[in-house]
Amino acid sequence: MSDVIERVRCTIPNSHVFKLPARTQSGGWRGADWTEEVWQGTTKVVERGDKCAIVLAGTDGAVFAVCPFKEGAVERCVDSSRYFVLRIENAQGRHMFIGLAFNERNDSFDFNTALEDSKREKEQVRRRPWTCASHFCVQVIHDHTPFIPQYTPCSHMTIPYSPSGAQPGAHFHGS
Repeated sequence: MSDVIERVRCTIPNSHVFKLPARTQSGGWRGADWTEEVWQGTTKVVERGDKCAIVLAGTDGAVFAVCPFKEGAVERCVDSSRYFVLRIENAQGRHMFIGLAFNERNDSFDFNTALEDSKREKEQVRRRPWTCASHFCVQVIHDHTPFIPQYTPCSHMTIPYSPSGAQPGAHFHGS
């Protein structure tokens, strides 16, 4: 049995969930139309392995809803930066849409940034398993294990080295 590390990207202790009214226009959801609050609690952006989810939990830790973060799962409202629409799913894969609101813009910024960072990091891992930064190449290992960078000299890297008795300016070339 392998251990899966859980990474909490952000925790927002005071968030609100609303029942969504029927959408009246094709331009997107409007937070100003939401009047029926159904829940209040903590929102977390959590990663486990290569999966990311938005977890809505009460003060007692009981999970109210889970929104697997994937394409089309989170939509911003057109009238406020503090309101989002989430596509939540149950264990059988059935889904519904709910409204998520934050009291402060900073909370919605942290929420949005956590999602964008998760998406960006997954894309980087998928597209480039090797990246060069300054003096080392970093190999990203991604086989459902936690992120473990492996550092090795790049093939184009030159490290100045002068052992005693050697000519000044002799160089070691990375392999």
